[in-house]
Amino acid sequence: MRDGKPIFVRQRARVLNPPVAVADVPEIQEDVVPKTEVIAETDLQTSMSEASNGSAGGLTESSAVASNVEEALAAFDEKSYELDLFMTNVQSYISNHPYLRKDGHPKVHSYRSRLKNRDHLRDKIDRKIAEGRTINNSTIFSEITDLAGVRILHLFQEDFEAIDHVIRLRVDSQDWVLAEQPKAYTWDPEAAEFFKHYDLNVSTKDTSYTSVHYLLRPRPDSPVCCEVQVRTLFEEIWGEVDHRINYPMPSDSVACREQLKVLSKITGAGSRLLDSLQRVHRDHTKKV
Repeated sequence: MRDGKPIFVRQRARVLNPPVAVADVPEIQEDVVPKTEVIAETDLQTSMSEASNGSAGGLTESSAVASNVEEALAAFDEKSYELDLFMTNVQSYISNHPYLRKDGHPKVHSYRSRLKNRDHLRDKIDRKIAEGRTINNSTIFSEITDLAGVRILHLFQEDFEAIDHVIRLRVDSQDWVLAEQPKAYTWDPEAAEFFKHYDLNVSTKDTSYTSVHYLLRPRPDSPVCCEVQVRTLFEEIWGEVDHRINYPMPSDSVACREQLKVLSKITGAGSRLLDSLQRVHRDHTKKV
């Protein structure tokens, strides 16, 4: 101490590596300055500045991401009417098409449609950002293609051919556009072989999921897209149970995961049993 003022030691200081944050700097005593842990005044100021800049950078990046999310949701809100209009058109065309009602035996058993719930959409955006994807008002309609969805359910697997035909009629007439080649997801080798007879990208899903997906747009340059899922009633049972238990976060219960696999085998067998019943009934009717 000199005249009641602390003396700053101006000797060469040892620079700590890596630079310490302000909160980690030990309190400097007025009367005792440890010789082995001297932090020069200028170095302390530098550390404080670096810590402040790093924190500000993180906040800026986080704010930018949050702003992108809000802009993406606003873009969805703005297009909701067009999405709903196109979705309704798709649902009505498929479910009421006369080709699917021939012979008094409708090929479509039932159908559902929905616009993406806004809270669920926010969660999906967050998951995609966590995966490293960029989601904003410019990319939301290309990155998330199930904002509008229609699900078509049929009893017998052979009914799929007629439903696929009706969808492609609309595409061939250029009233709809396929955003990509339709995809058939399945775990079942027999189902995979069945789908190979159609113009589908057949993919095996480890989750035991089975469904055919079409991404439809009203025109090539439109951001509006409707995902159409086509599956049997048995496949719908598995999908609904899996969605309740195992989505969006996979269950960490080994028992649940194993039983979902068993259920997929049961529903696959159920679909095949229905097809067999259909053939037996048709053959019997011909003989009568």
